[in-house]
Amino acid sequence: MLNPNSSYEDKKQALLAAVKSHKDYATQAAFGLGVDRHLLGLKLAAIENGIQMHPLYKDPSYVRSTHFKITSSQVAGKGNSVMCYGPVVPDGYASCYNPLGNTINFGLSAFKLGHGTDVKAFHDALMASFDDMEKVMAVGHQTKAKL
Repeated sequence: MLNPNSSYEDKKQALLAAVKSHKDYATQAAFGLGVDRHLLGLKLAAIENGIQMHPLYKDPSYVRSTHFKITSSQVAGKGNSVMCYGPVVPDGYASCYNPLGNTINFGLSAFKLGHGTDVKAFHDALMASFDDMEKVMAVGHQTKAKL
């Protein structure tokens, strides 16, 4: 979306691929095929039972992959309601959302001080992203136009 040399069609195809990838991953997770929950379960079982954890859990790539700077969850309801929860890491954000007919209600949060977070900036970036996606999907047939 940020590449000024990408056409609307390129951006549209990238957006559609990202949506498909997310749906596929969510489906895998719903069927218990996501590896992250299994690894977390083994880690917590080791801690609870006083068993030495496998070195994998201290590997920088594992530590980084489990540091969720943005957590999000759809809590769908038919009414105009909003839920909210907190981030899972001190320097992160949480985004709970309820998609409705022509709008999406969001509850955004972050820790208040000292972690480099800014909920207003997160909100503004999220809204700008939705504006960009709307433009790409609405005028995606103009492949030479730039966003």
